[in-house]
Amino acid sequence: MAKRLFDLLVADLPHGFARALIQRMQHIYAEAHESVTHDARFGKEEARYMHGHTRWALTQFALRELAAAHGVRVEMRRAEGVAGGFEHVMLIVGRFCFTHCHLQSLNGFPKESRHREQYAAINEHVAQGELFPRPSIPTEADLYGIICHCESVGDRATLGTLVIGFPNEQCDDWIDEPISLVDLADVQDRLQQQGGDPPGAAMPKWKKRKDHGQNEG
Repeated sequence: MAKRLFDLLVADLPHGFARALIQRMQHIYAEAHESVTHDARFGKEEARYMHGHTRWALTQFALRELAAAHGVRVEMRRAEGVAGGFEHVMLIVGRFCFTHCHLQSLNGFPKESRHREQYAAINEHVAQGELFPRPSIPTEADLYGIICHCESVGDRATLGTLVIGFPNEQCDDWIDEPISLVDLADVQDRLQQQGGDPPGAAMPKWKKRKDHGQNEG
């Protein structure tokens, strides 16, 4: 692998997108929590149920809006072979395509999802260091990443982490340590100021971890 996934992301994501997404997700976490906990129509159980769905809907809209502002292609998708399922946002830029997911914990892994399992097939060769061995499935992008977010410990109103993870072909573990969007934005800002290009780096290392989240958004 000529470059780490981090460096490819630095090169392909439009400058400013990661920073804007960080700021937007911070607002989304606060807004989603406030909107359900202060709604007199909901008790605690209803608010708990609605919280994840509200956060998911706000994130869907934010991704479409930010993508349009930064020249990232957006498609609305449903899992193949699943009738009547919810549409989800897919972002396509450069060598990457992305969906999004809430994690139960910082070290979590997305719960089972038909569309994520289907998209993960394009990452078949990434762990072996072969980034672009064949035409991609299901889009022209060669790498599938999941934009993952979770709340701060003990505070559902505050964004705790925002990362991009790359699932293996079986979609049951990460190929490498998920990449912090804060780190990504910092490097892009620095390179923009210096007028430089992202440096080459070594192959990612395989990371073993299974902690499947069970949230809905």
